[in-house]
Amino acid sequence: MKLKNITAVFLTATLLFSSVPVSYPSSIFAAETVSEVHAEIPLDSDNVRFTVVDYDTGEKIALDKEFSYFAIVPYIWASDDTQQNPSTVYLYPDSNPYIWEQTIFEGETINAGLADGSLNDNYYLPDDYEEITRYENGSVDVVIKLKSNEGFELPPGSVRVTVTDGDTGELIPDEVFAKAPLTIGTNIVTKGGVTGPIIMVEKNRAVIKENLASLYKSADKFELYFDGESEIKVYDNNSMDIFLTTAPKAEANGDVNDDGEFNVADAVLLQKWLLAVPNTHLVDWKAADFCNDNVLNAFDLCLMKQELTKKMVTTYVEPDERFEWGVPFYVVKDGLKMYSGPDESYDVIASIPADTRMTETGAMNGNSTWLFTEYNGQCGWINTLGADGKMVIYFEEAPKKPVIYLYPEEETNVHVELELTEADLSTTYPKYNNGWDVVAYPDGTLVNKADGSHHKYLFWDAVNCRTRFDFSKGFCVAGSDTESFLKEKLTYMGLTEQEMNEFIVYWLPLMEHNAYNLISFQGDAYTNSAKLKITPTPDSECRVFMAYVPLENAVAIEPQQLETFERNGFTVVEWGGAEVNTFNVK
Repeated sequence: MKLKNITAVFLTATLLFSSVPVSYPSSIFAAETVSEVHAEIPLDSDNVRFTVVDYDTGEKIALDKEFSYFAIVPYIWASDDTQQNPSTVYLYPDSNPYIWEQTIFEGETINAGLADGSLNDNYYLPDDYEEITRYENGSVDVVIKLKSNEGFELPPGSVRVTVTDGDTGELIPDEVFAKAPLTIGTNIVTKGGVTGPIIMVEKNRAVIKENLASLYKSADKFELYFDGESEIKVYDNNSMDIFLTTAPKAEANGDVNDDGEFNVADAVLLQKWLLAVPNTHLVDWKAADFCNDNVLNAFDLCLMKQELTKKMVTTYVEPDERFEWGVPFYVVKDGLKMYSGPDESYDVIASIPADTRMTETGAMNGNSTWLFTEYNGQCGWINTLGADGKMVIYFEEAPKKPVIYLYPEEETNVHVELELTEADLSTTYPKYNNGWDVVAYPDGTLVNKADGSHHKYLFWDAVNCRTRFDFSKGFCVAGSDTESFLKEKLTYMGLTEQEMNEFIVYWLPLMEHNAYNLISFQGDAYTNSAKLKITPTPDSECRVFMAYVPLENAVAIEPQQLETFERNGFTVVEWGGAEVNTFNVK
């Protein structure tokens, strides 16, 4: 591949310098040829002019836009092939061309190298990259020609991402990605299921080792989650170019009187104009076109007032953690106060009536009493406990049908206790009375000591669950694929066929008719909130708890790594789940 030329040109001068690694041409004494770029523009004496151009077009390259770091390293050589100046000089051009005040004496040769890291994947140095012109007054023109990598064959199984600004039409500078890498979610539907690898772009036109081309060719659906336009090109060697163009910024900013500030005066002016009040004039009518339809009407006024409300909202304390999949709850009594911070010393910013349905969207570490939420466009904090210590809200979430199987090695009297720290116990079977006391047999059969009834497992469920389930990793599964997904994962985690079938019989009717389900099997978030104490102590214990969110559209999520359970000695198995039916999922 032509990309090998990059390696041939870049040689690190480790023998001469011990400072920053530098790259210079393999042919140090390049022929000095006359450049047509600046021959017609004279230079002052004792000046060296560096110009960086495109090899094919001869056009100057905007260094500040194309490169986050660019350094030229000049080399001055005497006629006896020794280095005249042993120190290393680094020039950081703030313009193109760039003037360096330096005398090049008669009999000296100048060459220019680039510091390592100056070039990104967009460009490389060809063998004949340098043109040098010397003038009678001692000035020198150095033209550095960079060749574009556009059109070069990508490595097999790789992806190159190019991001263009939708307003300017120019490539987004690398420093933007250095501050905040661009994360692109994918939704790839194939016959084998749904996957959604995340593409992380840390610099423009970066080549990423993410083999998506083969998936693209075989997928029934291939979607990118990106706010703008996208184009995909797939090549024969299973490499791929992804071209992204950001959505143009909305022009409406509300400042219709063009005084440099969007405030109530703008809303009043627009309202007067819509009511045809005499002598009413909009200085910048486009600033009020929030519907972006080139027409001003009451809809634009409503949207303007919404934006103004958001702008005027009282500032609030940002939570340590925000939840994308929050838990819904109801307000129990009228007048629940919302504060700007997680303490009653903060300002009250809203009073919430009873039966209002809301969603927890954030929390403070180590503070389980206060939660972060949104009400009527305002964000803030509410105290979940009243002055009497009782809950003033009621969570909709509920653990459903956790069942506990007991498999001793021999007939055994077993006592099981359940402690719920973030929910209220609702229904149990057999009846829970400070625990369950049963006789357990190796085949899983249970005899309840209280009434002599026979059971396959111990059943319980709960209400008002405050557990903040973890959806940082998981699986996005099409509803129609739920059965095969559960069979595969539950078998892998170690459930027997009977346990797996009983799990699926309960949960499948609730999940398979959803367009998608975001599924995450819980660990500490569940076991810390529903603690089991079993006597005698089991030798092995498997607790499978599935939390899921019904979705209309697929989302990207990092795949969850599951563990396989091994049964040894007295074995306890539990399975259950919860539907997190948040109402503000987009």
